[in-house]
Amino acid sequence: MRAFIFTLLYLVIVIQGNLLGNNTLEFYNNHVERPEKVYKAFEDFIAKYKRDYKDSEERKQRFENFAKTYKKIEKLILQAEKAGHDTSFGINKFADWSSKEFSNSLSHNPPPANNDIPFLNFTLLSRN
Repeated sequence: MRAFIFTLLYLVIVIQGNLLGNNTLEFYNNHVERPEKVYKAFEDFIAKYKRDYKDSEERKQRFENFAKTYKKIEKLILQAEKAGHDTSFGINKFADWSSKEFSNSLSHNPPPANNDIPFLNFTLLSRN
């Protein structure tokens, strides 16, 4: 039964690969340890966050970003478990972003200096 399910999922990946281009299957085979699990997670991600990619090339790139994020999350979970930490990691709405896209979305400028903001002046008083 397991072999049948794996074969069926692999066929879905092959069909999807044919739709997205030949490089997708190469990526699945070379970079993803359990392609059926990652592919299913990616499809769930697309549905949950209502993603609509403009073409097959963007979809392929987004999958590659997602697969890298997925692998990183699995690694963090294992490290936390080994260290005995009660930490959780998971997929969020940024999972298909590249690290460059994510970095560019952050503000790299410090807030402007505003000297009009009053500050409390705490003075330590010594008791005599």
